[in-house]
Amino acid sequence: AVQEWKELYPGREVNALAARIPQIDAAKARLASAEANKRTSELSLQRTRIYAPTHARVMSSSLDIGQIVSPGQAVGRLVALESIELAVPVSSEQLALIEPAINRAAQFKLRRANGVESEATVTRIDASLDPRTRLSNLYLSPSESADLRIGDFVDVTINADPIDDAITLPATALSGQSDIWVLEQDRLAARQVVVLGERDGGNTIIVAPFDQADGVVALPPLEAQEGQKVGRRAADDVVMAGGGQSDAAE
Repeated sequence: AVQEWKELYPGREVNALAARIPQIDAAKARLASAEANKRTSELSLQRTRIYAPTHARVMSSSLDIGQIVSPGQAVGRLVALESIELAVPVSSEQLALIEPAINRAAQFKLRRANGVESEATVTRIDASLDPRTRLSNLYLSPSESADLRIGDFVDVTINADPIDDAITLPATALSGQSDIWVLEQDRLAARQVVVLGERDGGNTIIVAPFDQADGVVALPPLEAQEGQKVGRRAADDVVMAGGGQSDAAE
């Protein structure tokens, strides 16, 4: 602009407007403001911390590289590790075996963790039954939750009080959920038992004491009926039973 003025008006002094001094000053002011904003942003970036109020696992994040965030803005979903619980559905019969259930010690194994056992404690019970399964949910607080993920499957053992005279039977003796057949004078008689648990990989069941009459049928006939006459082969107090007059059947 100054050179152009000198060519057009030789010998005349260049005034500020012709030299675009105001525009230059304005540009310098904008540059200084931008540099100040940059320094402020860099300082804010140095001070910026994204943190959770407690130890937690990140479930989802809404942050992208270069995104501008404001103080207090929610940027994701977290699950506090101390709030993670194990939900264990149990039947009314199972619940009765561990009453009072609250504060019961328990052990659990993550199915994906090669059987590593950890400790837990029963902390609460659902106030209502599941309308579909008719089961109650027990909630357990694990002693260590760092390896737990939401949706993990676990195997849980809850410590109950010892039961005197509990009986062990082969799992094949159980018909349905709680039916056992016994012999009374070589005839079948039905018994309902309370199953307390199992062992040996499910091959043996543990039941509460009940009237065993002349012995428990280890392998009942497929169409067993009350009063049906059967033959037997004694094996301690457990018998193998079959129909008709056979001495033994499996």
